[in-house]
Amino acid sequence: YSTLDNAVRAVKEGAFDFLAKPFHPEAVELMLAKVARDHGLRRRVHVAQERDLDLMALQGSSPLMERLRDWVRRVRSTKASVLVEGESGTGKELVARAIHGGQGPFVAINMAAIPDTLAEAELFGHRKGAFTGAVADKTGLLVEAKGGTLFLDEINAATVPMQARLLRVLQERKLRPVGGTAEIPVDFRLVCASNQSLEELVRQGGFRRDLFHRLNTLHVRIPPLREHRDDIPALVEHFLQRYARAHGRRARRFSAEAMAAFLKAEWPGNIRELENIVQRTVIMAKGETIEAGDLPQDLRGDAPLLVKHEAPE
Repeated sequence: YSTLDNAVRAVKEGAFDFLAKPFHPEAVELMLAKVARDHGLRRRVHVAQERDLDLMALQGSSPLMERLRDWVRRVRSTKASVLVEGESGTGKELVARAIHGGQGPFVAINMAAIPDTLAEAELFGHRKGAFTGAVADKTGLLVEAKGGTLFLDEINAATVPMQARLLRVLQERKLRPVGGTAEIPVDFRLVCASNQSLEELVRQGGFRRDLFHRLNTLHVRIPPLREHRDDIPALVEHFLQRYARAHGRRARRFSAEAMAAFLKAEWPGNIRELENIVQRTVIMAKGETIEAGDLPQDLRGDAPLLVKHEAPE
């Protein structure tokens, strides 16, 4: 009923608006148009916020990281395929998510983690009865990425037969599920990552040249951490704050000596290794300031501790 109390209570409880009875169809149409405009605006704001958060995840203020973020901004509005290369632990998936920018689904697949016997069915889907255990139809991950980004991590681990199937999908923009008779259209933005040089693998005969050129429309190399040490303090601070909150710890800062140890280390595992050590140290820290002595022994560079054990009587 069109009482003022009802209208006020409805809006306070989250109603977008209200209609007083009796109302005309035109009034409903006008309100639905307002709802649609509001929903569209909220969606655009949400996408913009996600894009900013994904870009902010690429921590660091060194010239290398500034150039990387600028490159991501320029390519994220396109649909061209992207090849991201870099050592393990450098943050290739973070770059892929920043390129994706929250537009549609983000489907990530580690090609090295899928057994050969399951890879085809997982990626392309299958029909009921296609093989033993196929008790129902299954949508492939390539189809689930419709309207979004398909991220193929460690693409260098893809087998030669799988490379051939992927090449056909990229050429035809459609696929046939295992055991299926009809082809299904696909629509995704492809981002691939490799911890080896695909160009070198092509020269060695371990990767198809035609697929390489399909993947390599846009290319970026993620530098190892040792090439942008200026970013280490910002990364350490970022992970310190994250894991102090996540684990409810008192740690608030690293001492100058502890930070010097971070800056001096070689970091063969790159950012992933640094994140692991910061998290471990934050969990074990006893006070608000983490000292150099609180760091793992291999990071401090100390000689190993020798403990003398007395022989039992």
